[in-house]
Amino acid sequence: MLLRLRPTTAGARSPRHDATIMRRRYSGARDSPAELLWKFRGVVAVVSVPIFLFLAVLLLMPRAADDSLDFSSNAMDRDARLSQAYGSADSPRTYPAARDVHVESRDAVDVDPREGDLGVARPIGGNVLPSPPSTVVEPPSKVVSASSPTANNAAADDDARKYAIVFDAGSTGSRVHVYRFDETEDGSLALVDDTFEQLKPGLSSFAKNPSEGADSIDPLLEIAMKTVPEARRATTTVEVRATAGLRLLPGKEADGLLDAVRAKLKGYPFSFNDDSVSIMDGAEEGAFQWLTMNYLLGNLDGDLSDTVATVDLGGGSVQLAYAAEEKHVKAAPEGYFKAMTSGSKKYHVYVYSHLGFGIMAARAAVLGSANGAPSPCVPTGHSGTYEYGGKTHNVTGGSTPANATECKRVVNGVLAPDTKCGKVVRQTDCSFNGAWDGSRGPGTGKFYLSSYLFDRVTQAGLVDPGEPSGTTTPGEILKVAEKACEMTVDQIAVEYRDVDAKDAPYYCHDLSYAHSLLTVGYKIHDEDVVTLVKQVEYNGQLTEAAWPLGAAINALSNWNELK
Repeated sequence: MLLRLRPTTAGARSPRHDATIMRRRYSGARDSPAELLWKFRGVVAVVSVPIFLFLAVLLLMPRAADDSLDFSSNAMDRDARLSQAYGSADSPRTYPAARDVHVESRDAVDVDPREGDLGVARPIGGNVLPSPPSTVVEPPSKVVSASSPTANNAAADDDARKYAIVFDAGSTGSRVHVYRFDETEDGSLALVDDTFEQLKPGLSSFAKNPSEGADSIDPLLEIAMKTVPEARRATTTVEVRATAGLRLLPGKEADGLLDAVRAKLKGYPFSFNDDSVSIMDGAEEGAFQWLTMNYLLGNLDGDLSDTVATVDLGGGSVQLAYAAEEKHVKAAPEGYFKAMTSGSKKYHVYVYSHLGFGIMAARAAVLGSANGAPSPCVPTGHSGTYEYGGKTHNVTGGSTPANATECKRVVNGVLAPDTKCGKVVRQTDCSFNGAWDGSRGPGTGKFYLSSYLFDRVTQAGLVDPGEPSGTTTPGEILKVAEKACEMTVDQIAVEYRDVDAKDAPYYCHDLSYAHSLLTVGYKIHDEDVVTLVKQVEYNGQLTEAAWPLGAAINALSNWNELK
């Protein structure tokens, strides 16, 4: 067979040949990573130097501490995380104290105290300390003020310092604060730090076994023993103040628990007497909070006109407290004054707790007075129920919008400002619901409002919720009440986004009640400037004005009487 070959043009190559050449060229142009690195070694050397320097700065540069300090229980969640992250009893870590800060005004710093570094944190034994099986103890925290020395320097100065221990025996748990103070030349106390720890359950959980209840605070007492130097224990005051949980127990059960705690404390070297263990009523809590507020504000260095009055609106009660001149104490009915001491200064503090006039209790009284009929305090179109104190109230809005003026008329009837307050000549000496308030003077020139008053007013946009405090007037509160009362529940939810859905049907009432409480109840004028406060700046740090600090200052200042 004759095979005929197909001719090709000059210089032409077969496809198979081209593919072979391309594979060879592609393979030849492909360098290994090592070859590439060697080829571009000069570029790599130039670029790597600044990168390594930048990483070295990030790793080696010391972190600055935040200008935020939390003397309250808000720090506990953060402390638990720190304990898990940084060690246990076998490997405790010490965190640097906050730097010194110069602050010219109490509104100069805006820091969330939950975000700052602790002054000193000493996790002990993880999340559980040796204690009765049913007791769970949170890790302790220790926070240091901006003016205090670092932890390393503090130990050398402990012999010159004063300590005070305060137990807050609440319904859900017990908490201990171990406060450390410097004493100044004039005898006043300068707070250095607060070692804080809490455990669950509370004392009231041991109502049937008081000795076991007393034993439940052993872990907290051990923290106090470790915190207070041996040489200072005999001059360190200790007190246990029980609140809501023990108030609800039958008398014998509560007394049994308190007696067991007193017996327990006698086995420790701290300074106390039988009155140091008690069930604290609302008036005492209000007086201690007044002392804390004015201490943190730095108002106790001057005269009465430098102090502020405090109004604390809770859910079930509201307290008013202010410093009064001594002449009013003798003229006042019994039970309206508490003696408070800070350093060498003594104060006669008017304080009265209106039980049943907290914001939640007031809702029940105001809305319940309608007996299911439409209320001028309820937004139009709303129908539901409100439960408080074991009772259910039917809540209904009218066919027309709610009205702040008409709502306040009902509120004023509940406040009952015309009720006689004992054997007094002038009705103007009465506040509301039969309470005496005839000692107004230089201590009531400025009012600081807290708790639900702060919440409701900031929700209305009158005070920035991101700031620790702000000012407004009762007249401005009335304006927003009038606006809110004209809205439906859905409109309130859109206009006031910080108001919880469960509170929206009562927002008209809450603002109307706030205005009447201030103006009708406490006789503050519409044009008077009031301060809404959530936190107080102390030495450049933000802290909540809680009552235990006031109790510690008062007890330590009266230490000579305990001896």
